[in-house]
Order: sequence, then C-alpha cells, then structure tokens
Amino acid sequence: MKNNTPAKPIYKKLYYLLYILFLFLLIEAFSFGLGLFWKSQGKMYQVPVPLVAEPGDQVPTYAEYLTIRDPELGWPPPHSYGREEYERDGSRISPACQKRSEAAPCMSIYGDSFTFGSEVGDDAAWGDILSENIDCCVKNYGVPGYGNDQAYLRYVRQQDDNAEIVIFSFMSENILRNISRNFDLLSPISSYGLKPRFVRGDDGSLQLLPLPNLTEEEYLRTIGLKSPPLTLPHESFQPGGAAGVVQLRFPFTLSVIKNLQSPLMRSAHNEEPYTNQFYQKGHPLQGLEITTMIFEQFIEESSRRGSIPLILLLPAQHDIHFYRNRGSLPYQNIIKALQERKIEYLDFGVYLNSLIKNDEKVGSFFMPGGHYTEETNRILADFIQNHFDILKK
Repeated sequence: MKNNTPAKPIYKKLYYLLYILFLFLLIEAFSFGLGLFWKSQGKMYQVPVPLVAEPGDQVPTYAEYLTIRDPELGWPPPHSYGREEYERDGSRISPACQKRSEAAPCMSIYGDSFTFGSEVGDDAAWGDILSENIDCCVKNYGVPGYGNDQAYLRYVRQQDDNAEIVIFSFMSENILRNISRNFDLLSPISSYGLKPRFVRGDDGSLQLLPLPNLTEEEYLRTIGLKSPPLTLPHESFQPGGAAGVVQLRFPFTLSVIKNLQSPLMRSAHNEEPYTNQFYQKGHPLQGLEITTMIFEQFIEESSRRGSIPLILLLPAQHDIHFYRNRGSLPYQNIIKALQERKIEYLDFGVYLNSLIKNDEKVGSFFMPGGHYTEETNRILADFIQNHFDILKK
C-alpha cells in the first residue's frame, strides 16, 4: 500500500538554512560597512598604520627600534641629542639660548608637543620667544607625544636642571597618555610608542611601571595588527580593555553592538571631546587622580631643588570649541584638583578664548596639525611673562 502522506522535501529545510545564512551575511555586511564608517569618523578603534618615511628619512625596523630607543622614556632616541632638533642635553634647539651660552638658564619647561612648539620653527616656539622677552635662556625639554609621566621622569633625570623657575605643562589629551603604556593606541600611526606609566598601588602611592619589553609579534598583537590579541597589563586603550575600546572584528554585528557603548561613541553622541569622560573623579581608570599625583611629585622635586614650580594648562582646539559651547573647559576637574591642593597653576585656556572674537576665528589660532600658530606661541610667551612680572611686583 502506498503512503499518501506528503514527505517534507529536504530542499525545504535547505531553503530555510540558506535564507537564514543570507540574512546573517546581509546583516554582517551592513555591520561591517557601518563599522568602517565609524572608524573613518573616529567613532571606533582604528588600527594604527605603519609610519611612512619622508623622502630622505629612514624608518627603523622594530628590531632597530629596540636598540636605539630610550630605555627609560621610550623616545626620543639618545642618539638624536646634539643633532636634528635637540641640543646635547636633550633640550630643543633654541637660537635665543645659543646667544646666551655663557649664562645659566633661568627657566626650564617640560611637557609634550604643545610645550615643544611643534609645527613652528625653533625661533617661533614660545619657549624661545620667552627667552628673548626676558633676556634669559629658557630651556625647552618638551617632547612631542609625551604624557605627564614621561615629562616628570625626564625632569627627574635632568638633575643638573636648577633653573629658578620650572614650568610643567599639561595639555588636555595628557589625561589619556597618563593611563596608557602605548602611545600608538591613541594615534593613527604606529611609531613604536611604548612608554612607562604610573599606577596607584594598594597603599594609594604612585608606582612606576617601566617601559614594556615586547617582541615585534607581541607588539603587533597588542595594537590589533596580528591575532590572537595580546593583553598588555595596565594598558587602558587596547581593544577589549578597561577603557571599553572596540575593534571591528568578526562577527561584525557583535562588534557594532559593543561599540554603541564605547567611550569614542559616547563622546561623539554627547558632542564633547573624547577626553572628557576620563576626567571624572572616581573613574575606574583613575586618570584624574594619577595626573594630580604626578603634579604633586613634580612640585616636591622642584621644591627640593630650590626652584619655583608652576603648572601650565594648555588647551587644544577642541577644548576652546567646547568652552565656547558649554561654558567650561574639559579639564575643569584638573583645575579643581589643583585648587584643592593649593598648587599654583596658570590656565591659558580662558585667556586664549578671551582673544577670540567668534567661533569661526578659533581655527586661526591653530596650525593644520592642531598645534599653536606662531602668533599663538607669541601670545602664550607674553601671557607667561606677564604672570611672572606680576609676581615680582
């Protein structure tokens, strides 16, 4: 006898499977495209690309980098002292100081590229202009890319620096560098930016974590250029790490969903600088607390040498835009922490904003790469000189 019950064709199950697979691939393709768009907008982690050499320059291999890097600070390499941009003592070449070679420096400055005076010539950096203004050598120990941790360690190492006044600069993005061990994770370029950092110990004191020693493969795994990912202890900004940074990986839909709550996406949604959320008191990464403790260490060291210390707060362009829109600076909690500890500071942010007539003029005070123009460097030099002239009266 024949069975008249219709059999469920196997192809019907196959059809459903193919349909589900098609939907999955469609959603994945959409998520991948959305992730690429977010990356282009700075709303998702962008794997840093290798540094490309300028004509006539040579980019070291990772193996060469390990042999030439500063074993304590990471960069600049010691062999660059006495040539290129640096004097033999590691300070920036200063035409104004060279004219006063016989006289001892009366002031020294430490910090990052905003202190160094990136994007302008040696004689147009604010440190050099200040030297001319006060007719005394101002030694510029600023280094592009530095966090306050590196700047402080550089000052500690410069034991022959007994200048009467020592300025320790802070730029708003330092809050990120101070809780990172790899500058490349905060930059679109891979330049072997391994660095030391401070953490808070169980007793609440600052503890130094030295420069990481990684093989080339380990380094590439930490920045997401190789798999499987490698976790670098006490690194905040690795994909999947404590800061909530997300890398676009398969399954792309899951990456996109995770990225909706990432700090990069939150800052874009709130129309505020990425740095803002890391200034919160009690934040799990303790950027505010660690940065403030570095300031205190600097004050203690400079006072021990008999120097007059000053914390100088330098705004980036996005800080000025935020101030004009919201009425406060992104690093306002830094100012509050300094006031609570009665640490003397000088804030260039509010003063610079007072000189800008309208929002369209903000960009004219900054170079294409985000640093101060020659005129802004001159304004900053006058601003600092005026501060100390007031102190003398």
